[in-house]
Amino acid sequence: MGNSQCDVSIIVPVYNVEKYLRRCLDSLVNQDCDCCYEIIVVNDGSKDGSLAIVKEYAEKYDFIKLFSQENSGQAVARNKGIELACGEYVMFVDSDDFVSPRYISRLYGTAVAFDCDIVQCNYRNHGEKESQKPSGMNNIFVHKQGVYSGKKIFAESLMDITVRSYVWNKIYRRSLFTQNSIVFPPGMYFEDLAIVPRLFYHSARVAFISDTLYYYVHRPGSTTGDMSKKKIADYMKAYGSLRVFMDNCDVYPEYSFFYGFLRRKMSVTIYGMLLRCWWNDPVGTMVMSSHKRTRKYLKLCCVNRNGERKAVKKL
Repeated sequence: MGNSQCDVSIIVPVYNVEKYLRRCLDSLVNQDCDCCYEIIVVNDGSKDGSLAIVKEYAEKYDFIKLFSQENSGQAVARNKGIELACGEYVMFVDSDDFVSPRYISRLYGTAVAFDCDIVQCNYRNHGEKESQKPSGMNNIFVHKQGVYSGKKIFAESLMDITVRSYVWNKIYRRSLFTQNSIVFPPGMYFEDLAIVPRLFYHSARVAFISDTLYYYVHRPGSTTGDMSKKKIADYMKAYGSLRVFMDNCDVYPEYSFFYGFLRRKMSVTIYGMLLRCWWNDPVGTMVMSSHKRTRKYLKLCCVNRNGERKAVKKL
């Protein structure tokens, strides 16, 4: 698996996750698959014992590549992983999560069998205090199955119900990133929402399998584990960037219904985010006035191209 060319590159950004890292890496090195794969670990300036753990695994397994950088955020780490990858396909695994032994074989096998650019599997929510073994609750939304056109799935991803814009429960043809100049936006939370729909849009064929292969661990300190005004602003930026993308591709009228649905869904979600901020800072959050401003921003994204661009810039 140490060749210059391989079938799959798995990109794992690492930052201060020594408590979870061994479980993650164990799940990746013990894959039940015949394909050639590599694991690219990007250490994003960890201050704990994470780097020592990765070095230990890299010495033991020649298909683990380690790259260290100053702390620059998950998006920069993911971009670096894509740059270093040699696989025809890439996958992303968060270092506090873990995967099924069939994670690679089922996703890669489906991609090859149906000549797909993206394949998505189901996932399970796993509590931080639960056992090391897979447990928790499956994704509660209806999970699609079958093979579809990328444009159809792009539309459904805007609704964000049966097709969620998570980067980690999928396999991607690497050329989707390289040929379309798609990169994760540095310094931004919720970058998945800004990027994954674009990948769907540029895909010819997308497949969905019902297998539960990814275990998403809920823990304090993760992007969704706590909330702040910065995260709320980034959530809206990600949403606004999709409108800019559709404008640039001249397809907004075609997908305006789906985008409008997302606006309503996000308005409710942001109100919940603001309430969580208010719980920590009742005086500074000003929930109602902040929510009124965000609703105005989201409405501009739907009805006024120039206004939307201005709103994105302001945030």
